[in-house]
Amino acid sequence: MRKQLVTLVFLFALALTANAQIHTGINATTGFPLNEFKAQNPGTAFGININMFFPHSESSPVFWGVDLNFQGMGAREVSKVANTDVNGTSVPIDFKLANRNRLFSGHFVIRAKVPTQGVQPYVEGLVGLKYFYTRTFIKEINTGNSAVSEQELTRNSSVGGESLQRSIAFSHGLGIGAQMMFSKFFGANIGLRYLWGSPAKYYTRQDIRDFDVAITANNGVGSDEYGAVINGGGIGPRKSRTDMLVLNVGLIINFQ
Repeated sequence: MRKQLVTLVFLFALALTANAQIHTGINATTGFPLNEFKAQNPGTAFGININMFFPHSESSPVFWGVDLNFQGMGAREVSKVANTDVNGTSVPIDFKLANRNRLFSGHFVIRAKVPTQGVQPYVEGLVGLKYFYTRTFIKEINTGNSAVSEQELTRNSSVGGESLQRSIAFSHGLGIGAQMMFSKFFGANIGLRYLWGSPAKYYTRQDIRDFDVAITANNGVGSDEYGAVINGGGIGPRKSRTDMLVLNVGLIINFQ
C-alpha cells in the first residue's frame, strides 16, 4: 500500500511539473499529537519531509504540490521470558523484543506565497492520508538449555519482523510558514501545520510491555522444530482521532 501510494504521488507530480519550474524541499519534521491522540500517545514523532511544488502559472504566487512525511512514533525494547514443555520439564527461554511504530503521510497541497524580496511568508491547505503501522521484532533468543536449540528457534521465529497493526486515516489541514531564498536556486524553509485526522487504530511504544511471546511447535521444516511468534498479549490497538501539529524546518531547491 505504502509503495503504491508513493509511486502514484510521484507520477502525478512528474506529469504536472514536466514543463514547469520545480520547487522541491527537504525538511526535518517533528510531529506533536493533539487532543485525544495526545492522551493515548503523548510521544513526539520525528522524521523527514520531502515535497515538490510547481506554480499555477508563470510568475503566479500560487503553487500546487505533493508532500510526503516519514516519521517514527516511538520504539522500545523489552525482555520477556516464555516457558515451553520439553519432555515433561518446563524450560524458560529469554527473549528480547522490539517494536517500531511508524507514520507515513501523503498530502496534496495548495500554497500561496507573498512574492516579496528576501523572506516570503506563505499559507497552505492540505488534504491526504495518514498511514500508521507497527512492526515487531524478536531481537535476541537465549535458551540456556541444550534441550532447545537457539538456532532452531531463531530460524523459525519472526526475527526479521512482522507488521502487527496497520491503519489508514483521512487527513486535512492548514499551514503557515516562511521561506528565505539565499540565491535563485537555494533557500531555507520553516513551516507549521495543523492536521486534523480521522480515527485510526495504532499501538504506542509503551504497549510492547504487554506483548507476549508464544512458543510454537511444527513451525519449521521439521515436524518437531520449535519457533516463536509475538502477539498483542490480549490487548487490542488503541483507537482515536489523529490530530497533529507538525513543524518542518529545512532547505529549498529550485530547478528551472
